[in-house]
Amino acid sequence: MSIGRATKALAESRGAGASGAFATAGALATQGAPATAGMGGGSIGAACPPAAAGAPAEAGAFATAGAFATLGAAAASGALAAAGDPALAGGGSAGTGRIAGVGAGAGAGDSGDPGAEAGLVLEPSMFELLDASEKNSDFIAMESKTFIQDAWRRFRRNRLALLGLCCLGAVALGAVFGPVLSQYAFDGQNSAARNAPVSAEHWFGADKFGRDIFVRVMAGARISLMIGFSTAAINMAVGIIYGGISGYLGGKADMLMMRLVDIIYAIPSMLYVILIMLVLGSNVTSIMIGICISSWVGMARIVRGEILRLKTLEFSMAAFVMGASRSRILFRHLLTNALGPIVVTLTFMIPQAIFTEAFLSFVGVGISAPVASWGTLVQDARPFIDIYPTQLLFPILAICVTIFSLNFIGDGLSDALNPRKRG
Repeated sequence: MSIGRATKALAESRGAGASGAFATAGALATQGAPATAGMGGGSIGAACPPAAAGAPAEAGAFATAGAFATLGAAAASGALAAAGDPALAGGGSAGTGRIAGVGAGAGAGDSGDPGAEAGLVLEPSMFELLDASEKNSDFIAMESKTFIQDAWRRFRRNRLALLGLCCLGAVALGAVFGPVLSQYAFDGQNSAARNAPVSAEHWFGADKFGRDIFVRVMAGARISLMIGFSTAAINMAVGIIYGGISGYLGGKADMLMMRLVDIIYAIPSMLYVILIMLVLGSNVTSIMIGICISSWVGMARIVRGEILRLKTLEFSMAAFVMGASRSRILFRHLLTNALGPIVVTLTFMIPQAIFTEAFLSFVGVGISAPVASWGTLVQDARPFIDIYPTQLLFPILAICVTIFSLNFIGDGLSDALNPRKRG
């Protein structure tokens, strides 16, 4: 194949590097292949003198063994094929993989034979196996936590909430084990210990019948805590179901259900309790029924408001589009996301029920003797407040500690379960 003469002198190719880089102002010239216009920064004439494969070029050929580099990168041992054939002559790789040419004489105005493109070939030698001891060595900035774990972490930061939890736990333990471990019965009378002061034998003293006040306070804690937690659980269940259905249905059903709530809420709750106790008698059951008749309306209103807000969000609409039933959307998706306000409201309903029972017993319409509750203890000690003030002091302290503890716990849960206060 004949090679024409160059129409324009090319710059010296002294800039060709030892790794097959382009010459300073030279262009590619192969055996029998027309030169590429504009390669290496210089123009190429019609026929550049051929450069022998592997020999340094004098006017535009590549230096160092004729190695051809894709996009200007040097290949260590891949020789450029003659006559425009893009196949690699040496098939060598520069330590990281075989590099193929972009086509012989490729570029503006090339007239050589088109070459087949070849991509980067991945070989096992290109990778290094990671040692087993290094597989789990990545640094984890923040460990993933569940909702309960994250809420407990924030709850522990509130010192008052922790103090309230410890005090409530101490009261509960005393209510369970105090009367059992004591040598005195809560209704056992001892005429020799009538109005006994505080001593090692009687830690809180004794009342007018010689009954140990410490045992009676612990026994009263059983009644008060049982009424508080039981009525709060019943009110929570009724309020969640009623308020959830009302908020989810909406429309006329919501209007009618809420008007019934307004009617119940308009009548004082104390009136319900007194009327129920007049009919059923003064006992624990009648007090629980009287408290539960009207106390659930507050929970129902809170749950209804949360459901009205949550049912318009995307996750609720997505569940509906996917074919979930109304009951599943309400109980599985909406109520679970309203758990925070529900739990906080529950913690405030417990002290309210305890105080209601204590007030009813104090005014004389609550639990009757010989059953001991904190309200009845205060009522029994009221006539002797000037002579034996300690008989009134300890039941009042038990009521105050329990109510304050539950309020502190409620405040802590309000902060822990509030997503806007996460940090």
